[in-house]
Amino acid sequence: MPQFVTNVTHLNLTNLYVDVGTHTLVAIEAAIVAAHLPVMYCPAKRPLFNGTFCIECKPGQFYNLGNLSCQNPNYISNILALKLAGNYLQTSTYNLSTLQHAVNMVPNPIK
Repeated sequence: MPQFVTNVTHLNLTNLYVDVGTHTLVAIEAAIVAAHLPVMYCPAKRPLFNGTFCIECKPGQFYNLGNLSCQNPNYISNILALKLAGNYLQTSTYNLSTLQHAVNMVPNPIK
């Protein structure tokens, strides 16, 4: 009986995924090929195989390839654009350095 695997082609087309470290679409595809087992790709509607079954994310969510789950995006300020524009106010507590530090502390990947 074929094993279900992630539909890498569909995820690549939608670009609704977040690479996490070595967990990338290229790595997932390489693992599928290396397995040498008969496979059945998850349908386009539920393209991510989470190790148990094929799943879909809600609109606006991304597939986290690190933990094979759906996540809401982490929206952050574009610090480079702020620096280039010079159109911002800062205080002793809130400045571009503290903003950059806060961005670096976001535990989940951002896109």
